[in-house]
Amino acid sequence: MVAPTSILCRMGRKRSIRDIIKKKAPSDYKTYVEPFVGSGDIFFALDLDPSIKAVINDKDKMIADAFKIIKSNPSLAGAEKYDKFSDAQAQEWVKTERKSGLDRLAWLLYVTCGGFSGLVRLNAEGFHKLYTVRKLMPKLSKIPELAEYMGSRTTVLNQDWKTVFRKYDSAGTFTYLDPPYEGSTDDRLYKESNIDYEEMAKVVRSAKGKVMVSLNDSAEIRKAFAGLKQSRIMVKGAGNEGKDVGGKSRGELIITNY
Repeated sequence: MVAPTSILCRMGRKRSIRDIIKKKAPSDYKTYVEPFVGSGDIFFALDLDPSIKAVINDKDKMIADAFKIIKSNPSLAGAEKYDKFSDAQAQEWVKTERKSGLDRLAWLLYVTCGGFSGLVRLNAEGFHKLYTVRKLMPKLSKIPELAEYMGSRTTVLNQDWKTVFRKYDSAGTFTYLDPPYEGSTDDRLYKESNIDYEEMAKVVRSAKGKVMVSLNDSAEIRKAFAGLKQSRIMVKGAGNEGKDVGGKSRGELIITNY
């Protein structure tokens, strides 16, 4: 089975470096943990063996909800209705937050993939305002293969990253950390003051299992994670669908304790 690709959108997604992450990942682990799963690009790209237990988490409830619905493999009967909406009808439809089932997932895809860089926009009245309206069936049609990949071995959580890390860390665990970049101000949940990179580095250094961290390259980040293996890669700028934005590249660090 070929590893499926994610249908979710998220600022800072790692689709452009998924092959690099996969190459640098260890080969011997029984549990995979991703406390900042975001769009899930790495979770799917790793093409985990069905015997490996997976724990994916995001503090953003919308992301956690989306993965829970995908895992449930809901019926796609009638899903074509979303693609029959005109742009105006779609804009009106997302004004009411959908609470469950396929409608919930469709709503989440509209407001994240239709938001600039994967962020939800609100207009003056507080309603969700789409930056662009996308057809959903190309994404929804992938649900069965995504659900098959996740299977019963995957646990989906909506908790703080440290709680998840500490609960599942073990000698047989591989944890991939993809926290918000240093100085990020666009994330709705993890503000700059809430991510203590020196604390994160201490957690990584004391981990029982193998850990990989991907972060922006800066003198401060290099200092915080001193003593751990650090390698620099260049990443081309990309939006929520992986398209180049401005053609600018940035330096990124891949940090490991192995």
